[in-house]
Amino acid sequence: MISHNVDSALGSLPPIRRARLWRLYAQDGRRFLDLWQDGGRGILGARHAGLGNAIKAALDRGLDRPLPSVLEPRLGKLLLERFPPAKAVRLYVSEEAALAALARASGIRAGSDDIACGIADSSLVRDPTRRKGAEKNAPALLLRPFASFISEKDTISGSWTGETRFALPLLPLARGLAPAALLFADAAGAEAAGPGDLVPPLFLRAAIDALFAQDRYLASVGEAHWRRADRRLKGLFERRGPWLLPLVAAADYPRLFEVALSKGILLSPDFARPSLLPGDFDDGELAPLAALSP
Repeated sequence: MISHNVDSALGSLPPIRRARLWRLYAQDGRRFLDLWQDGGRGILGARHAGLGNAIKAALDRGLDRPLPSVLEPRLGKLLLERFPPAKAVRLYVSEEAALAALARASGIRAGSDDIACGIADSSLVRDPTRRKGAEKNAPALLLRPFASFISEKDTISGSWTGETRFALPLLPLARGLAPAALLFADAAGAEAAGPGDLVPPLFLRAAIDALFAQDRYLASVGEAHWRRADRRLKGLFERRGPWLLPLVAAADYPRLFEVALSKGILLSPDFARPSLLPGDFDDGELAPLAALSP
């Protein structure tokens, strides 16, 4: 679920007829460079290589319903390999289901808002990319892509050491296709959470392919790629790896968002969460940002 403020800001976009990698194509002919990427869910871009074929194959086999699948243990194994502190993993059909399991495992009586608002906004989860408002006493850590580049007084480390007993990895996949995963630093936490959900194999297939695609993506980008944006960001953003933290005041950020959108650039709709450089951009696409510098 997207928060009300984010949903309202995104309402400023015209109707989108097509999304291709990190660009959105509007019905009225305009094109937007996506620096939001749904907070990291879209770091691979829309319809990244192989995703369409994987989804079509699963649909052709009728695997869009909750059914037992050999893909479930395979996805679980991939997540355990990528987050070594984890001793166990549970998979769920939605973020809400994962948060309900987290509440059970942590022994916290969560309100309905904490469950319904999604993992990025729940007080049960600490988000290392969130500015001035991270829930420092929350029982679980949100694992966003590239979060290790974010480290400052009002946030926490982006890496998971296992000292926090629970973690929620943000899979690099569109919300409508992504299962949710809850990682446990010990077997006792997994036992307290209970069993996971029976996730449609289509979602499992998409998540597995997305994780391998993310491995390839992480190997292809780095500081040399991201620093190409620096001359366009002066005065507007502090860059940390691919993350862009706004330097303007919170009260001024909605105006920056709207003006950037009018110039074909979709920033993070939420001041509290940074924007994210895409895997492909050219200088001309970012040039309008330089004109906005104070």
